[in-house]
Amino acid sequence: MKKINLEVTLDATAAQLQEIGITIPDFCGQKMRAWDFNTITPIGPCAMVFFYYSENDYFEIPMRYIRFVDLTIEEANFIYPDALEPNITIIPGLSIDRYIYNLEQKYLLTGPSRVIYYEVNLSDMKLRAILSETAHRYRLIENFVQDLRAIGLKPVCDEEGIRLEYDFKDSLQVCVNKLLNSYVGFWRSIAIMVGHDRENRIARYYIKYNLITGKDLTYDELIAAVEYVQKGM
Repeated sequence: MKKINLEVTLDATAAQLQEIGITIPDFCGQKMRAWDFNTITPIGPCAMVFFYYSENDYFEIPMRYIRFVDLTIEEANFIYPDALEPNITIIPGLSIDRYIYNLEQKYLLTGPSRVIYYEVNLSDMKLRAILSETAHRYRLIENFVQDLRAIGLKPVCDEEGIRLEYDFKDSLQVCVNKLLNSYVGFWRSIAIMVGHDRENRIARYYIKYNLITGKDLTYDELIAAVEYVQKGM
């Protein structure tokens, strides 16, 4: 639970907000206040967002729609303890997107990172950015849930993982397997808990968040796992 209170804007269309049950058009691009960042709700990681004058009347907004305003590195570290703050001088001819990509590659320490906030000072041509590997992990969870919904499924998030239940169809299972291979990995997905009802053709998965890494086991990790299983047989 991240209970710091910060100014944010909502970077979402009216249609995207309607998908999560919010029909107030003024929310689009609205500056608001937010707290409890990355709280796991049934729809995924969310922040609790409210208007300045109505703290007790809040909405659960997916983190992918949250854009921070004047975020300091201290505030970023409260939300993402591994947040880094690089500053570079901008050279004409290179886009901001390219600079951000270069920063993510440079600060790729033990895994993928993601820019959670950036600002450009045009007077001295400085780019200030805040990056976090943990932010990338939360975004993977968000994207996975969103992609599952896009193929017609209804994933439910709890504190430890994602519950998924649906009527089994060959064509649908191809899509599910593709997403599992992408977000969990072919070999890593062996660790997913299942409770399929084969008689009634109902598929059930429980996918823990620590499995959603966007990468599969390396060859060495796979061999080590096989040797571990063989020792237990």
